[in-house]
Amino acid sequence: MNGLPADSRRGPLRLVVAGVVASLLVVGWRSFCTLQQIQWNAPRLTPCFALARGLTIYGTREHGPYLGWTYGPVSPLFLLPAAWAPNLTLAYAVAFALNVAAFLLPAWFAIALALPPGRARGLALLFWCSLALSGEMTLLPLAFLHVDLLCLGWLIGSVALLVRGLRSGNPLPWILLAALTTALAIWTKQSAVAAPAALTLALWFEGRKREAVWLLLGAAAWTALLGLVFVSWFGAEPLAFNLIEFHRHNPWRDDWAAFFLALPRSTVGWLAAGVAIFWLRSRAARERIVWSDVERLLLWLAVGCAPLGLIAAMKVAGGWNSLHSLSLGVLVLAIFLGRVVSAAWNDASRRRPVLLALAGPAVAALLAATVADLRWTPSTVQSDDLAYARLHPGRLYLPWNPLLTLITDGRIYPFDDALLCLARAGLEAPRASVQKDIPHGALVVYPDPVQSQFALRYLAPEAKAAQP
Repeated sequence: MNGLPADSRRGPLRLVVAGVVASLLVVGWRSFCTLQQIQWNAPRLTPCFALARGLTIYGTREHGPYLGWTYGPVSPLFLLPAAWAPNLTLAYAVAFALNVAAFLLPAWFAIALALPPGRARGLALLFWCSLALSGEMTLLPLAFLHVDLLCLGWLIGSVALLVRGLRSGNPLPWILLAALTTALAIWTKQSAVAAPAALTLALWFEGRKREAVWLLLGAAAWTALLGLVFVSWFGAEPLAFNLIEFHRHNPWRDDWAAFFLALPRSTVGWLAAGVAIFWLRSRAARERIVWSDVERLLLWLAVGCAPLGLIAAMKVAGGWNSLHSLSLGVLVLAIFLGRVVSAAWNDASRRRPVLLALAGPAVAALLAATVADLRWTPSTVQSDDLAYARLHPGRLYLPWNPLLTLITDGRIYPFDDALLCLARAGLEAPRASVQKDIPHGALVVYPDPVQSQFALRYLAPEAKAAQP
């Protein structure tokens, strides 16, 4: 089943695989080219630059910095090598490479455990990339340097480590490593707090009760230990305010119609793959394909983490990317699809649906990338703005780009969206506290277009506002 097909059958498969790889490279390239163009990436990269300079990234309502970093500190620490790059363009390249690695490597580890060596593994990886990039939940975090792909990587890694341990004669060390990765996922994004419970239940119902207890206790211990480290580093009050208090007060969104209408854009490629699987399986009823332990645990994890992800997505400051745990189910779909396609290829009557099943998600990924309006050539807009900021140290306030002034001035100036989100949550920052973090008499520059100019309300009447 895993050998190479005959020469007469190898050509079409190679052609489609080459097309899928080319499509994925196009999506990846366009995502990389867009990094500096996206306004959100600067404030998302600012925390790792701040940590590299010994600054704190968490404040309270009364005291800054008003950076709006309401996630755990694991992601800025993971991206820390980007802050050591010699220039901003290379910094974005390093951050992008780390983001992609967090997305690919754990998935390949899980695929290698779920499938035997051969063509099925490669097909499953191609399906995983295509399916993931055909939905906004994982396509956008590739171009937006957000925490979702890293959190997803920790969760997939926890399943892979857990399965590796369950298959060994000494599972405890592997289970403790899996517990560590779940703790890292929690301290990356809070919605992953359900992961230890989901995996514990999965092990319990599969008759691995001792291993279930080890995992739960290990995850609790690692989470608490990391919490002690982070509390001693950043302080209990700032951590609690940003990681818990803000999210508790963050209001529910009111644009429900537009919110739910966006869901089909996030799942069209997945639905197409599901139809392809049904098509192939209906023509292969005589074959029995059994789910592996990797797939079962991934499904438990996807279902267990989905409710908190949905709640986060339904908040004003949230989006569909928060429902990234569904991508765990998509990885199951990719593994299953890779197995079915590999098995079905030798049947001439099913060769056409096999090619369609492989090419379909790649086409959906390309369409999603087109809809997302990604660039074709690398943007250098922030590098150019940094060159300008270096000429005017201490004289600029860029409310939507705290990264550039952090590099030039060594300080964190208030991020516009952080101030807006605090106000929406009924936790508006005191005017005096915001003003003391802004250079006196600074030239205020907003990009065009911009999502809000909320920070202007904190400025003195004589403050200037200019467009680049």
